[in-house]
Amino acid sequence: MKLAIYTCGTEGYTYAMTAQARRIQSCLASCNQQYEVLVLIVGDGSQGNLDAVDEYIKLLPSAQVELLHHDGLEAGEKNYDNATQLLIAQLRTMATSRAIAWGADYCLSMDSDVLPPSNALRCMINMLEFDEKSPEQKTFVIN
Repeated sequence: MKLAIYTCGTEGYTYAMTAQARRIQSCLASCNQQYEVLVLIVGDGSQGNLDAVDEYIKLLPSAQVELLHHDGLEAGEKNYDNATQLLIAQLRTMATSRAIAWGADYCLSMDSDVLPPSNALRCMINMLEFDEKSPEQKTFVIN
């Protein structure tokens, strides 16, 4: 099974990416099966992006790790203005397109400051597998 994992972040939002890499290593270790892994760091090529790539290479030596760098991406002046939201959409589209081209069976997308617990990936995959085994129950509603 192929698992693509991606996180997007420009220079000001890369502060947690190396800690996130350590958490992802724990998530993969807690899974019941081995995955062929593609890790995508998507951003502006800042030092934080490069540090995250280096950390993933060190922690997951069998994974394919790539930096998807897009020149000319500029955030707006505020965190959630239209220009910034467009930037985030462009980064996520780049990553999703690459994961599809690679042939990923699963894709885990995270904001750059998310630190998942060690069982997060296993629980998400188990939920998807459960859903596949129960065709009558395809919709989950969480209020």
